[in-house]
Amino acid sequence: MLLMVALCLICTYKTISATDGGQDTSHKPQLDYSSLALPRQHIPYFLNNNKRVAKLCKEDPLCHFKGDSSLKCSSHMQFCRATNLYLDLRSPRRGHERYKEDFLEMGETGGHCRLNSKALASEGTHKSPLQSWFAELQTYSELDFLPVDDKHCDVIIDRPTVFMKLDAGVNMYHHFCDFVNLYISQHLNNSFSRDINIVMWDTSVYGYGDLFSETWQAFSDHDIIHLKNFDSKRISDCHSEGMFRAFSQHVLYRLGVPQEGPKFINALKTVPSFEVRVVDYKYKEMPFLEQIHITHNSDVFIGMHGAGLTHLIFLPDWAVIFELYVAWWYNCQDESCYRDLARLRGVHYMTWQKRNKVFPQDKGHHPTLGEHPKFTNYSFDIEEFMRLV
Repeated sequence: MLLMVALCLICTYKTISATDGGQDTSHKPQLDYSSLALPRQHIPYFLNNNKRVAKLCKEDPLCHFKGDSSLKCSSHMQFCRATNLYLDLRSPRRGHERYKEDFLEMGETGGHCRLNSKALASEGTHKSPLQSWFAELQTYSELDFLPVDDKHCDVIIDRPTVFMKLDAGVNMYHHFCDFVNLYISQHLNNSFSRDINIVMWDTSVYGYGDLFSETWQAFSDHDIIHLKNFDSKRISDCHSEGMFRAFSQHVLYRLGVPQEGPKFINALKTVPSFEVRVVDYKYKEMPFLEQIHITHNSDVFIGMHGAGLTHLIFLPDWAVIFELYVAWWYNCQDESCYRDLARLRGVHYMTWQKRNKVFPQDKGHHPTLGEHPKFTNYSFDIEEFMRLV
């Protein structure tokens, strides 16, 4: 299922803060802070981009730009934005679950703010690993200290940071749900900077297999961070068709994948034949960037029903996706999967039409489920195939 929600916790730029142990009336401000005529919500961004002022403010007890924490979420906590977020990972309770719901206990996450506990508790109706951040933030609590106070943190992160809960990294369809959600989150956060951290929220002891890791380069200049890298530390993070087409162009541009023109149209002008290329997208034999370069320069993309058809996201606007084998004939329960994705992307979709001209080898053999139509081979009538093409 492709979830059109943003499964990311965006931590905006840090407001640098310092505690005041008592104001010295003889002390004069190091800067005329009244000249900073900015809305309060813009101050963190201003300080992040003006390091000299930020340093002065941190050292100056008379600087009144001392940001408290904040936590703002959309309905059902599908997307959240936090500032001066405190995480206590000194006693991580890791196991086999990637999204352990009670991973953080009361007092291990929160902020220096006034919390509307009733509003927070009411957002748990969609609690689920990949649908909401409620499980991770249900223990968010009011703190009686500023998270960025050096006495309370082992690590202070001042780069904008995105927390993500990821789907299967070995399946292109499922993993690109992650990338699309991240792209939507960038729109919601109104920032496309690649100078950000991306932290993989994973409460298990396992690593993460990622066959499409090159795609992260479209979103961040830095390596992806696993949450367990912060174990034993206390951390403060201070800081439709059109959408899918824009996502495709965004990733292709950031990864430097060129478009070399509609080959079929050019070929039809000169010779009455097609140029055909058969490719086997095996990640061990063909790097992912080479795969999407081939896809992006294809006019007709033909493939069997499966996650590899997610490549259709990177087809040029004039292309056609031809999905072989209609899933509903054999009760695979996802017959509209790639038809819907093609519609969202805005490319033409076609599929096999005549059931009596496709031939399964047998009923399929799943290692644990027994007979299953996705686990067998199929052959197709050649004349019908050529007619459709």
